[in-house]
Amino acid sequence: FGETNSATTTYMNGSKRGPSSISGYSGTVFEPIDEFKGDIARCLLYFAVRYEDQVDSWSHPMLNGTNDQVYEDWFIALLLDWHNNDAVNQRELNRNNAAYIHQGNRNPFIDNPSYANMIWNPTPDTEAPTDPTNLVAFNPTDISISLTWTASTDNIEVTSYDVYINGSYSFNTINNSAIATGLIPNTNYCFRVKAKDAAGNESGFSNETCETTTDNGVGVSCLVESFENIPSNNGSYQTRTWTGDNGGNWVATDARTDLTLNNRAITIRNGSLTAPVSPGGIANFTVTTKRVYGGSSGTFNLKVNNNVVGTIAYGDQDVSQTITIPNINIEGNVSIVIDGNSTSGNRVVFDDLSWTCYSNLDTENYDLDKISVYPNPVSNQLNIQLNSTEKTQIEIYNILGKRVLTKTIHQSQSIQLDNLNSGVYILKLTQGNTTISKKLIKK
Repeated sequence: FGETNSATTTYMNGSKRGPSSISGYSGTVFEPIDEFKGDIARCLLYFAVRYEDQVDSWSHPMLNGTNDQVYEDWFIALLLDWHNNDAVNQRELNRNNAAYIHQGNRNPFIDNPSYANMIWNPTPDTEAPTDPTNLVAFNPTDISISLTWTASTDNIEVTSYDVYINGSYSFNTINNSAIATGLIPNTNYCFRVKAKDAAGNESGFSNETCETTTDNGVGVSCLVESFENIPSNNGSYQTRTWTGDNGGNWVATDARTDLTLNNRAITIRNGSLTAPVSPGGIANFTVTTKRVYGGSSGTFNLKVNNNVVGTIAYGDQDVSQTITIPNINIEGNVSIVIDGNSTSGNRVVFDDLSWTCYSNLDTENYDLDKISVYPNPVSNQLNIQLNSTEKTQIEIYNILGKRVLTKTIHQSQSIQLDNLNSGVYILKLTQGNTTISKKLIKK
């Protein structure tokens, strides 16, 4: 067993056969599909302890000729990775119970998964990474700030960094750079970073750096999806549906839900990711990707209203990267779909997806001799100023297209918006057969 990046044979269920891509072994290996990797790892770990008194006399490339370690270092690392990333499921529990009924023994790594690391990784690592240094915040936009810092060092390996915003934990990244997104325009944010290793040891904080978002009136997030509401962890590839952070129905096909990137994330193989239809248009699109379980670099297509507007790249295995597709600039209702994996069988994790609104219409486009709308952004009270008594219908829609307010006026009037949540809305004003639309920001 092993992993291969250049399969010579791919089987009907996605399993592969080809030269090993794992350092330490260059022969031919068989790579099962993800949902069986943990099952196989636990079977082989059980094999090692069950035949401890015989295995040292056997010969095989994955065996090291001992009865206390049993397997070569590269194979132990592989089995522990499969074991830790494909958790015990109900199918395994049922099989373990059935085996006990017929044989009178059980697989201890199914009943107690922690035993694997206790046996093959028994020496605890208690040394924390060094503190990150030279943290710098730069490139502010209305909704984001970029961060970079000097990487920490560790006696074994630094695995990730926790990013704190204004003193509170915000997100995790495996790189020594990141983009803090979902921020509020014209707001000061202060950042600090901690390093972590595989044993969970944490460094102290980095230096603190602060930056203020811009207030250019563009780049406001129309939709943000963190994937925290996806279905419960499951390692099989199926169709998944859930309600997104901003409401609406999301659908992912050929997808699993048990892997993480910054936090919970959706993993797609040869399927697609479909967002709910949203008003407000799309200017720039951003998402973070990471390829897992072998394969090679590739791309997915980004479609808006069924037209390909760009490609979403994924790179080296277990390396996350944030992709931004700028200047899409499509107005009105938008339907967003990610599909068309360029390399069949690659498994790609998606996290922290968002896009910014786009509209050519703004207050300056109005005939200000007839109508004025202010302030925008608005806190609680929106003023509509008319210079006539013509009947004017006011409608406000949220980013999912649901109308949240309607009102008809014949003279200038103030409208209370206390009951609206902070976010982006579409304001429609209609007089006779003429309708104008405007992006409205509720603070």
